[in-house]
Amino acid sequence: MLTNKILLATDFQEESKNALKFAVYFAKKMSAELVLLHVIPEDNMLFRLFSSEEKKQQMLQSVSKLMDEMVESFRESVKISPLVKFGKVYAEVEKLAEELEPLFILLGKSEADSVKKKLLGSNAHHVIRVTDYPVMTVRNKNLLEDYQRADNEIILPLDLTKEIHEQLSFAIEFGKKFEKIIKLVTVLDANSVALELKLLTRMNEAQKIVSQAGLECTTHMIKTENKRISEAIIDYAVEESANMIMIMTQQERNFMRLSIGHTAREILENSPVAVVSLTPWDKAEESVIGNFVNPLGIL
Repeated sequence: MLTNKILLATDFQEESKNALKFAVYFAKKMSAELVLLHVIPEDNMLFRLFSSEEKKQQMLQSVSKLMDEMVESFRESVKISPLVKFGKVYAEVEKLAEELEPLFILLGKSEADSVKKKLLGSNAHHVIRVTDYPVMTVRNKNLLEDYQRADNEIILPLDLTKEIHEQLSFAIEFGKKFEKIIKLVTVLDANSVALELKLLTRMNEAQKIVSQAGLECTTHMIKTENKRISEAIIDYAVEESANMIMIMTQQERNFMRLSIGHTAREILENSPVAVVSLTPWDKAEESVIGNFVNPLGIL
């Protein structure tokens, strides 16, 4: 059973400080506890220099003090639990997520252009690949003030040729908690009247499910017009001034730990809009999102 907690991983960089503002906002909205995690990497030069237990404790105290200073101004408005761990960043985030069973994990995304600083190939990429919990990524330029001024919409791109129940379930729960409008989007990248009619029919069925759950829901079909699918979705989200994009990172659960789908990867790397990434569950196992919500018995 998921707990009413949000997990934020921080490294004290500007993107993490910006992500903290989002995390506090969501925690207040959801009356949730915010768990703030900093991981001191084992391959860190300081870790090797201070190899004795005494020196490690000194480092731990110093980092804990920084954590306390970082969250001091937010303590009156939300419950915050700072934690410091030693180890590999993504492994400790995954381990803590398994322990906490949070509503979602929030990560800040760097604006730097260097390959090392890109989301994918970094700790954030690893977290998204291995965790069973929803992950929200926000960019350094994606300011909370802009998010709050944006239209109250979640862009939900649907691959209507595959199972979409997981996506609809989490979108419904998220939309209810934040009073969001769900905009279902599908992309037509082929000039086929038959395919267009099929996709429109399935999208209307999905709209009924969301509407019957008590949320305002609209639909839109995007024609790529020589754009990549990811580019078409991002451009549409920007044009709509949407709050966020909600995507599935991998359609095949067996491959989820090996890769992230190409379109999802491009959206994660390039979207200036906040992105929530979901991973599908193994139908033979208990579902993380299934525990979260099962509207109308659709799962």
